[in-house]
Amino acid sequence: MQPIFARLAHQLDKAEQELGRIEEAVRLFASMEVTPAAQWARRTSIAGGVESVYSGLEGILKGIAEDIDGHVPQGGAWHAKLLETMGLDVPGVRPAVVTAETLAVLDDLRRFRHAVRSHYGIDLRDADVDANLDRVRSALPLFRRDFEAFVAAMTGDARDGPPSAPSR
Repeated sequence: MQPIFARLAHQLDKAEQELGRIEEAVRLFASMEVTPAAQWARRTSIAGGVESVYSGLEGILKGIAEDIDGHVPQGGAWHAKLLETMGLDVPGVRPAVVTAETLAVLDDLRRFRHAVRSHYGIDLRDADVDANLDRVRSALPLFRRDFEAFVAAMTGDARDGPPSAPSR
């Protein structure tokens, strides 16, 4: 495996480990007495974990943009532009990194991360936190599937991958 892909695969492993810790925290909070402080701790802990997982996945995409595309989008909307770019084939450079299905889930998580970073924990809603926990649970296996297909396409080890990944 090429060094860039080994490094990015390691980052993906860490994102999966982070989700494992979030799942442990969910079980811990379920066993606690429900108080306003416990609810706040659950909400902010899970929201922070989801934010961390998404940031890790975005970091992988940013690494691909830097090291393979040679360009990371700039400006205030660079996070959204990065996702959009990673869903596109770049002829002569690389296939799409993620499928439209994965892209849609990641974009929802990107918006949630912005909300987490922009609001106090007391302003977050439990339903939104739980919905985004479910999103990150579905995003990780989708992202892993797409990432592995992308690496296979880039290294000539193409297997069955996402439909948008052309064979090389």
